[in-house]
Amino acid sequence: LSQERNASILSRDDNERNNGSTTLERRRKILFSLLGASIGTKTKMLPAFANNDGDVNESSSKSRQQLILEEPKECRNGGIVSESAVPGAYQGSCMDLNERSLQLKSSGDIVTVYQGTNSGGGMAGRTGVAVWNSGILLTRLLDALHQSSPTTFQSKTVLELGCGTGLASIACAKLGASHVIATDANAEVLELAKRNIERNDVSSIVDTAALQWGAMDASEYFNVADIIIGSDLTYNSGSWVALAETMSTILKENGIVIYLSLGHSGFNVSGEMGGFLSVAGNVGLRVLTVENVDLKNVVGNLSSAEEVVSRVVTSEERNVIDANGGVRVVFLGKKKILRKG
Repeated sequence: LSQERNASILSRDDNERNNGSTTLERRRKILFSLLGASIGTKTKMLPAFANNDGDVNESSSKSRQQLILEEPKECRNGGIVSESAVPGAYQGSCMDLNERSLQLKSSGDIVTVYQGTNSGGGMAGRTGVAVWNSGILLTRLLDALHQSSPTTFQSKTVLELGCGTGLASIACAKLGASHVIATDANAEVLELAKRNIERNDVSSIVDTAALQWGAMDASEYFNVADIIIGSDLTYNSGSWVALAETMSTILKENGIVIYLSLGHSGFNVSGEMGGFLSVAGNVGLRVLTVENVDLKNVVGNLSSAEEVVSRVVTSEERNVIDANGGVRVVFLGKKKILRKG
């Protein structure tokens, strides 16, 4: 029985479950009997589904720690691995896994998210269904900030731009944020993020929302966010103005943007970031340094963004990052308006 056939049957089962069908368990038993001894390898790449009685398959019932240990060594606990170019995107070996897990050092929570790379359709136009190195690095960065300053996310509203699987948004909820809004423009990606939010029991804190970039669309969230987070959003120079307008519109007066960009083959991350920051400066944003009082409340005793990065990667991971063009982290805030008199 092909993997595509497995996915088709399980997808139909899921629809029946949503419709309250009582035949789900019968169909599942039939499927399992057809697969026989190969069921362990055939279902490993498929998402876990719960039946009407609340039972889940083997993948879901395992502890988060077990899931980490079962990942390939280079992928364990959010490992950062080399990515190679594929049509319309990049691909890393860990993107083929059904799920990725990462333990937050500051809280001890293990965040596990499904990936959608095995559901078909390739990566072009749907890059958000995978966990990228940049998303892992952003999540580690957020964790390190919380370690340095435990109040970083406490009682804060956080909005993520280009949320993908929802990894970083879920982490913010685990690190104390009172409200998180995970946004993306891709409906498939948002559905996956929602599933991952539910899986990690943070649905009461994290919402998903479709958001196109630009001042007009972002006006619905005017002055909403204490913190905006994002990673790998600036690879297309044609979107810089709309992205900067979105950040400036959504960010509160004393809010902070935490943005990370990771290099890829063929992309100059420093040139990319420099170009974006020039545009951002024209729409009311400014780069914050650690001396800024608003930023000091976020970074605690860390002296620079570079120090944060050096704390959260291994030497082997640093080699991977440097070989692909390096990494840039910036903190942005709104420009202060000087009033006469």
